[in-house]
Amino acid sequence: PEVEYIFKHALVQEAAYGSILVERRRGIHRRVAEAIEALFADRLDEVTSLLAYHYTCAEDWEKAQEYLFKAGDQAGRMAADSEALDHFRQAEAAYIKAFGDKLSPLQRTTLARKIGAALYATGHYEQALEQFRRALSYVGLRYPTTKGGVRRATLKYLAAHFLRSLRRHIGLPAARDLDTATAKEISAICYLMSWTDYFLDRERMLLDSLLELHVGERSDYAVAEARGLCSVGFGFMTLNAHRIARKFHIRSGLIAQSTNNLSAIAFANHCEGFLDFYEGRWDDFESRFARAAAGFKEAGDIHSWGGGVVVHSFIAYFRGDLARTAAMTNELIRAGEGAADPQVAAWGYQNLAYALTATGPLDEVVAILGKGQALARKIPSWQNLAFQLALLAKGLVLQGRLVEAGVAIDESADVLQREKLVSSFDRVEMLTARATLCLALVDQARAAGPGGATPAAMTVATTAAMTAATAAALLAARKACDDALSAARQMPAWLPEALRLQGTLGWLCGKTEAAQQHWRESVAVAARSGFPIERARALAEMGRRSGDRAAILQAIAVFQSHGAKVFEAHALHHLAQLMATAAADAASQVQAYDSAIAALQAVHARGEHELACAARNHLLQ
Repeated sequence: PEVEYIFKHALVQEAAYGSILVERRRGIHRRVAEAIEALFADRLDEVTSLLAYHYTCAEDWEKAQEYLFKAGDQAGRMAADSEALDHFRQAEAAYIKAFGDKLSPLQRTTLARKIGAALYATGHYEQALEQFRRALSYVGLRYPTTKGGVRRATLKYLAAHFLRSLRRHIGLPAARDLDTATAKEISAICYLMSWTDYFLDRERMLLDSLLELHVGERSDYAVAEARGLCSVGFGFMTLNAHRIARKFHIRSGLIAQSTNNLSAIAFANHCEGFLDFYEGRWDDFESRFARAAAGFKEAGDIHSWGGGVVVHSFIAYFRGDLARTAAMTNELIRAGEGAADPQVAAWGYQNLAYALTATGPLDEVVAILGKGQALARKIPSWQNLAFQLALLAKGLVLQGRLVEAGVAIDESADVLQREKLVSSFDRVEMLTARATLCLALVDQARAAGPGGATPAAMTVATTAAMTAATAAALLAARKACDDALSAARQMPAWLPEALRLQGTLGWLCGKTEAAQQHWRESVAVAARSGFPIERARALAEMGRRSGDRAAILQAIAVFQSHGAKVFEAHALHHLAQLMATAAADAASQVQAYDSAIAALQAVHARGEHELACAARNHLLQ
């Protein structure tokens, strides 16, 4: 109901503002600030950044400082409001320029860290790191800017840690020469930096972690020591040094418990749980990650909570709980969008695609991953982007869109190579996607090859007559499947899938005994892990290739009980194909194809749907 006035163009506003005498301008800013204080007296927390801006422009430095620090404490809220963040940054810059020499180094550090925290929460990682490094410089810590400098600093802090550990072991007292307030500030900065560098630079992540551990061991701030140990252990884990990582995690957990700090305890559970994930200890993993998620949520740390939930939802998917996977990932999307945290939302889109790849429809997989990739590119979150491109490729293969799948896989591989993301966790989804595509291309080439011979019917003469395209596809498939299995040996959640793909490779190469052995191993590993859908996919593939109708029927029952409609539809098609080559009556064959066609159409598996329709029409001729 109130009248509002606007400038139709920003240049008009600037011209009007510039025409006001400086003294009068300061007075107007003060009056605006006082009016805001009066109008919003009962909810000033919502306008702290605006008040900081106006009081800074009014050159009321005492009030400006008061609201600057209050605004900094609202970093999470500012993350959802780009205008508020902009006001905060303008106010901070003006304040430091005019009055910065009156602030202590620790106060300047705190201001810079709070701006960095707001930028971090909105996914502006590079800008956040600039602020964090500036914050560290105010307390005399120069963060190295070159790769060589990072490595030298890492070795220095690692040596200092082991020297302090040796002193503690022989009973010498620890040198606590850093005041707690400074340690708290540096610890908060390094903790956020390590989360950020996990996505941008793993070597820097290890340095960030060691720096936090360094200040924790030099002060009485045990939270820094606990988190630093956690982060260092996490760094060793990503380098596959699991035994060393476990030692760091155990010690960090003990120290975290002694602090009674919710965030530190949650982080200890998160890191050790991640190591359980790497080692295939699924029950321990789920228990620790459930506690970590609850702790992060209670502490109000939505970003860390999101990092835990996304990994937890991996196992919900692999364990066949597609409804829980969808619920967890939708919660991630809502939380990320609500807190304006694009990384949390992108994680949600990524793992929602896992559930949709199984439940369908497949068009939704493509749409969901389109949203997730847009966020991942904007942040940027390269690991997340590479994952999503690989998942997209798998969805496209299930739709028969092999050329598009190849484009997605190539981009995923390019991202991993460009950003030097070389760990098995980073690469396993891309490698299994590439193997999936290569095997599909071999099948496609075989179908167009001499006589359309099936693998089981191949002879030496038939093999010799294979087209160059088929031979090239088989060579690419062999390398892709070997690479996928090598990575999956380090990442057991993907091992059943990689073994299934290796079995299919063996079958296509005419090595039926080796193929059966890999499929049986895939079934056994999936059964031990409690991964019912992966077990059923191995059974379906084995039944499809070897003509084992009972195996396909067993797989279909599992898919139906878990709501995996996409895999069920493909299995129904394979069953219909098998019945068409068996001595089944024509009516039963047509009925089998009718069931498959309806199921494939429902999940938008267009390629298989076209093949099924063509085969059914052929039966009716």
